Amino acid sequence: MNRDIENLDDITLLVKTFYDELCKNPVMDHLYNKVMKIDWEEHIPIMVHFWGSLVLRSGSYRGDIIGHHHHVIDKIPLTLSMFEQWEHCFIETLDSLFQGTNTEKTKKRVTAMTKSLVTKLNINS
Repeated sequence: MNRDIENLDDITLLVKTFYDELCKNPVMDHLYNKVMKIDWEEHIPIMVHFWGSLVLRSGSYRGDIIGHHHHVIDKIPLTLSMFEQWEHCFIETLDSLFQGTNTEKTKKRVTAMTKSLVTKLNINS
């Protein structure tokens, strides 16, 4: 039985594992590593702060999630399928590592955030 998400070390494990798994998908690997050319040493800590703020209410993230995604759209069209793949991988990663109240809340936040981004970014297909 896995334990629940409790601290930033857990968030760090989640984020690192998620991106390792996500980039096994050729479409997502192309998006993150070829198109966006993500600097993982810079990106991982930002995402740890983002998810720490959402899951643990750490308040450590200060950023513009919509603006960052608009920057990506300037380089490549984002599709509903990309967001669905992202969401599916995140939830699978959560399920493989954790279980409990924070984990279930995080799944709901992931789904809500995916829907919100798709709507705000006007992703139709």
